[in-house]
Amino acid sequence: MNVYDFDGTIYDGDSTTDFYRYCLVRTPGMLLSLPDNALDGVKFMCKTLERQTFKERFMRRLVRHVDVSRMVDGFWRSNRKRMKQWYLAQRDPSDLVISASPQFLLEPICQELGVDLIATDVDPATGTFLGPNMRDEQKVRAFRKAYPNTTPAEFYSDSMCDAPMMRIAKRAFLVRGSTITPVDRTELTNGL
Repeated sequence: MNVYDFDGTIYDGDSTTDFYRYCLVRTPGMLLSLPDNALDGVKFMCKTLERQTFKERFMRRLVRHVDVSRMVDGFWRSNRKRMKQWYLAQRDPSDLVISASPQFLLEPICQELGVDLIATDVDPATGTFLGPNMRDEQKVRAFRKAYPNTTPAEFYSDSMCDAPMMRIAKRAFLVRGSTITPVDRTELTNGL
């Protein structure tokens, strides 16, 4: 089994940010939440607002204005082309995508690709997080819960923030655009 981060790794961009922009253009009423989102963004950057709280507030404001199911369908019709070609060429039905992005956003594309998904569980009707934000060590916990006694053959990510997942895989790769570089195991054991 190969495991992949999604945003910036097999998708060219950040899907949540792109989805927000997609909705904003089609739903002018979302402009009313821009000041609150900007203020929360400043608080998050100043470390006075925790990441999960920031993301949950953002999601609550987003879903309040849109028909999520319709918007997600339209988003993937417009953005499927942003799936990276290197991944499409090597994808396998045994692949797993593990991402901090909302599950409701990634489910349709992962189903289309025929791969499994672990992502942040967000209620698409309310924007409420139904579980932890799927990042850092949380990815490892969720992976081990879903796939006990399984070691990923390969793990791919665009960020060393995914070092916890890289450590449990037999081989790890850092993705920059379409350039894929093996991660030196000594970097992972030295606390990255």
